[in-house]
Amino acid sequence: MLDSNAIRSSMKIIKEGLAPSKKIAKMTCRSCGCVFEAAKEEFTYQPDRDGAFWKIDCPTDDCNNTLFKYDWEQE
Repeated sequence: MLDSNAIRSSMKIIKEGLAPSKKIAKMTCRSCGCVFEAAKEEFTYQPDRDGAFWKIDCPTDDCNNTLFKYDWEQE
Protein backbone atom coordinates (compact mmCIF):
# COMPACT_ATOMS: atom_id res chain seq x y z
CA MET A 1 0.00 0.00 0.00
CA LEU A 2 1.33 3.46 -0.93
CA ASP A 3 1.80 6.07 1.74
CA SER A 4 -0.14 9.20 0.71
CA ASN A 5 2.42 11.41 2.50
CA ALA A 6 5.20 9.95 0.35
CA ILE A 7 3.30 10.87 -2.81
CA ARG A 8 2.68 14.46 -1.68
CA SER A 9 6.26 15.03 -0.59
CA SER A 10 7.58 14.22 -4.07
CA MET A 11 5.30 16.78 -5.73
CA LYS A 12 6.89 20.05 -6.80
CA ILE A 13 4.82 23.09 -7.73
CA ILE A 14 6.35 24.82 -10.74
CA LYS A 15 3.83 27.68 -10.92
CA GLU A 16 1.28 28.42 -8.21
CA GLY A 17 -2.28 28.33 -9.50
CA LEU A 18 -5.26 30.46 -8.61
CA ALA A 19 -8.35 28.93 -7.04
CA PRO A 20 -11.29 29.19 -9.48
CA SER A 21 -13.30 31.22 -6.97
CA LYS A 22 -10.51 33.81 -6.82
CA LYS A 23 -10.36 34.50 -10.57
CA ILE A 24 -10.89 38.17 -11.38
CA ALA A 25 -12.99 39.63 -14.18
CA LYS A 26 -12.85 43.20 -15.43
CA MET A 27 -16.36 44.37 -16.22
CA THR A 28 -17.74 47.49 -17.93
CA CYS A 29 -21.32 48.56 -17.37
CA ARG A 30 -22.95 49.61 -20.64
CA SER A 31 -25.55 51.61 -18.76
CA CYS A 32 -23.43 54.00 -16.67
CA GLY A 33 -19.87 53.32 -17.92
CA CYS A 34 -18.55 52.04 -14.57
CA VAL A 35 -15.45 49.86 -14.95
CA PHE A 36 -14.80 47.46 -12.07
CA GLU A 37 -13.10 44.20 -11.17
CA ALA A 38 -14.83 41.41 -9.30
CA ALA A 39 -13.79 37.95 -8.16
CA LYS A 40 -15.69 34.96 -9.49
CA GLU A 41 -17.01 34.29 -5.99
CA GLU A 42 -18.80 37.68 -6.10
CA PHE A 43 -20.86 36.63 -9.12
CA THR A 44 -24.09 34.63 -8.93
CA TYR A 45 -24.04 31.38 -10.92
CA GLN A 46 -27.11 31.03 -13.12
CA PRO A 47 -27.75 27.66 -14.82
CA ASP A 48 -29.73 27.88 -18.03
CA ARG A 49 -30.93 25.40 -20.63
CA ASP A 50 -28.86 27.19 -23.28
CA GLY A 51 -25.71 27.28 -21.13
CA ALA A 52 -24.72 28.54 -17.71
CA PHE A 53 -23.60 32.09 -17.01
CA TRP A 54 -22.60 34.28 -14.08
CA LYS A 55 -24.23 37.60 -13.22
CA ILE A 56 -23.34 40.57 -11.05
CA ASP A 57 -24.99 43.91 -10.34
CA CYS A 58 -23.22 47.13 -11.25
CA PRO A 59 -21.76 48.66 -8.06
CA THR A 60 -22.75 52.22 -9.03
CA ASP A 61 -25.52 53.61 -6.83
CA ASP A 62 -28.87 53.87 -8.63
CA CYS A 63 -27.58 52.14 -11.79
CA ASN A 64 -29.47 48.87 -11.19
CA ASN A 65 -27.90 47.22 -14.25
CA THR A 66 -27.01 43.52 -14.22
CA LEU A 67 -23.89 42.40 -16.07
CA PHE A 68 -23.31 38.88 -17.39
CA LYS A 69 -20.19 36.74 -17.88
CA TYR A 70 -20.33 33.55 -19.92
CA ASP A 71 -16.75 32.28 -20.01
CA TRP A 72 -14.04 32.15 -17.34
CA GLU A 73 -11.62 30.02 -19.38
CA GLN A 74 -9.92 32.96 -21.10
CA GLU A 75 -9.16 34.88 -17.88
